[in-house]
Amino acid sequence: MMANLVSRTIRKRLDLDINVHLFRHIGTMLYLVAHPGHIGVPQVMLGHTSDKTTQKFYAHLQTTQAITVAGWVTLFTFAATADVPRSRSKESRCP
Repeated sequence: MMANLVSRTIRKRLDLDINVHLFRHIGTMLYLVAHPGHIGVPQVMLGHTSDKTTQKFYAHLQTTQAITVAGWVTLFTFAATADVPRSRSKESRCP
């Protein structure tokens, strides 16, 4: 069977025990990281009849991404509005 061949090859070459079901999970996670909120494609890829099933297992990715984006937006907003001290000209500097 193809699944066993893949698992044996990975174990032999990388010394990792990975089953083929894990590839479904990894593929779905990579897709959702690249396309946040687009749960429909993974739903079809995974064969879930309900989007609730897909959301149940992968909603944590959306939460993590939202927190990350919010953090970056806050950081850049603060940096853009912060009162940064300007350097003084050479003449006004103390010796």
